[in-house]
Amino acid sequence: EQVIHSQGKLLDRNKEEKAKLLEEAETVHLQFEKRIEELKAIRAELEQDIKTKEQVIHSQGKLLDRNKEEKAKLLEEAETVHLQFEKRIEELKAIRAELEQDIKTKEQVIHSQ
Repeated sequence: EQVIHSQGKLLDRNKEEKAKLLEEAETVHLQFEKRIEELKAIRAELEQDIKTKEQVIHSQGKLLDRNKEEKAKLLEEAETVHLQFEKRIEELKAIRAELEQDIKTKEQVIHSQ
């Protein structure tokens, strides 16, 4: 009877330990599941951040391309204006030379009279 009684106590203790271990395993499992959900949420946030940054980089690239195009256009316009300015200077020099020649001619006419 004592052996059976002590074996019964041993079985009860084993059942209690098994129940306790199962409870701990369930707790760890629930914590693990909770952590997985947290990591999924963090991953989703990071993926969204990456998409946002990619969009920003893409639009900045477009802006840079547009700025390069505008800069090239402005440089081209500046070159055109510069060439027109140079041409006008040459025209004005020619007009000045003509006027100076006219003045000399008129001075000679006046001087000879």
